[in-house]
Amino acid sequence: METKKIVSAKEAAAAIEDGSTVVVCGCENILLPDYLLRHLEERFLETGHPCGLTELHTVIHGMGPGLGLEHFAHPGMIKRVIGSGYSFLKTSRMSALIRENQIPAYIMPMGTVFQMLDNIAAGETYTYSKVGIGTFVDSAVEGGCMNACAENTLCRHETVCGEDVLCYKNEKIDAAILRGTTADEFGNISLEKEPMTLGVKSAAMAAKACGGKVIVQVERIVKRGTIDPQKVLIPGIMVDMVVLDESQPASGGGMNPALTGEIRIPVSALEPLPLDAAKVISRRAAREITRQNAVVNLGVGIPVNIPMIQVEEQSDRETISAQLKKDSLPFDIICDPDQSLYRRFGVRGADGMMDMIDGRAYTKMAKAAASGFQHGKYEGNELQLPALLILDPMGRVQHVHYGKTVSDIPDVEQLAALLAD
Repeated sequence: METKKIVSAKEAAAAIEDGSTVVVCGCENILLPDYLLRHLEERFLETGHPCGLTELHTVIHGMGPGLGLEHFAHPGMIKRVIGSGYSFLKTSRMSALIRENQIPAYIMPMGTVFQMLDNIAAGETYTYSKVGIGTFVDSAVEGGCMNACAENTLCRHETVCGEDVLCYKNEKIDAAILRGTTADEFGNISLEKEPMTLGVKSAAMAAKACGGKVIVQVERIVKRGTIDPQKVLIPGIMVDMVVLDESQPASGGGMNPALTGEIRIPVSALEPLPLDAAKVISRRAAREITRQNAVVNLGVGIPVNIPMIQVEEQSDRETISAQLKKDSLPFDIICDPDQSLYRRFGVRGADGMMDMIDGRAYTKMAKAAASGFQHGKYEGNELQLPALLILDPMGRVQHVHYGKTVSDIPDVEQLAALLAD
């Protein structure tokens, strides 16, 4: 039983030495190891140690008074701070220290910080990136310096194999302060109640590659061997200390099991986005995602609408059931909200509204309008083109017709003739 890894928050705070470079996980108030950070701050206020720290973060952690990065906001405790962002709140003491030139502060592209951690874990001395060339993070411009007391030494603009790159000297990580949900007696860590992982394994690996310590805050400790091995994100061999916080708050202030993957919300329970400029932009961007199983990087702001756009793009079982009466059609309907069958059979959408409408479509639309029909709830891909596939009893495709416009589909007589063949 490896219970020696389970320590108090005070013991963990005491393990951080003066002059250490510390990497901390978290994104605002998600995956925030605030219990550990609070005890680290208390130790400094009581003893003056640890002092002279360099704090490195991939994403701004802690959004609000006394949270996350704010625990380091004391002259003498922090020597230098490096990260992809800082608090915009007027109440932020850390941002005030930066504005007042009391500590050197640097900003790096978020992806470059994650890349640096991976490179440190791999034993690399430098991190090379083409991201940010010619911008304020370029040493030829400002070098990512956030204030006047920050020297332009974080990176160098170099030429490698004929290409311009930014070269960062990798940090030596002395400690990684991380958070999980569950730890077993050996120190294996799972994150089943967290909506994202935020590179905690990379941070742990980077610290271990430098001979540093990995300290993880969790809300529960279980018997060794009782965590599903597939849920272990940070293996116990990488973990030096586990700190229990039985009152660990839910990430973001509230537990949403849909974000952790525990459940899936019925599509019918989701409110459609209002039709405004943001939705129009999002729908246009969503049309660029055409490859099945594509890996997509979505930023904040308008891009967060894109997953909802994808959900809205095809009718689900509940929507169709509400529109049809029982036994109103003499054949089965297959609901395909994720468009898996559309992709399987190559049924594409039009490139634009004018590409999907022809004279016959205008005629049908005019007749429908004259009969009092109106456009209903916006759902499904409004640019989806029709297709007709005839399959034999073995599921083999015997005939295919891909519509070139919305009205390009065989009529009843043509369909009957095809079936007769």
